[in-house]
Amino acid sequence: MTTITEALNLKKKKYTTAGERKGLKISGFDLGNSPVELLKAIKNNPIKKMVLTTSNLTRVLAHCESAYICSSLNLTAVSTLLQEKKVNIVAVGGPHGVVEDLGIALALMMKLKGITLPNSLIKKMIAHSPAARHLITIGYREDVKFITQVDKYMVVPLYRKGVVTCFLQTGLREQGAGYRGKKYYKS
Repeated sequence: MTTITEALNLKKKKYTTAGERKGLKISGFDLGNSPVELLKAIKNNPIKKMVLTTSNLTRVLAHCESAYICSSLNLTAVSTLLQEKKVNIVAVGGPHGVVEDLGIALALMMKLKGITLPNSLIKKMIAHSPAARHLITIGYREDVKFITQVDKYMVVPLYRKGVVTCFLQTGLREQGAGYRGKKYYKS
């Protein structure tokens, strides 16, 4: 989803709306783009359909046919899935730079080559980035702490035709039917 208006139209159809501009929750939306806020919301009330719009990622995804979504949180799951596949790694970035996204892209590329960067280095590339400093200044210190975790989830989000489906990693390699897909976000 690229526009606030499109997202608000889906809210009328009982979608949970989530999104940010410049890191701040969009007025009229149910949630911002805070993973900490999202996890609390899911704990209190499971989300069936959700629309997400962000300053950076969803705008880039809107121009892609399909894309796997990687972060520090699912680095090993994504690298395992991508073994022996031809892929392009894109670091999205935004108005506060691309340092943290380049760090994750580097860590992913290295893993695909059989080299693992130390988790402490990956955490530093995120925590000391201009984007993280910006998030801290606008009150999202807990989110920065959360996103510096490495390999917290064995899940690989796949964007295809406006929908993100999450595949749960059930082993150390892709197992076709061993993946279970569930739609979490409409973007």
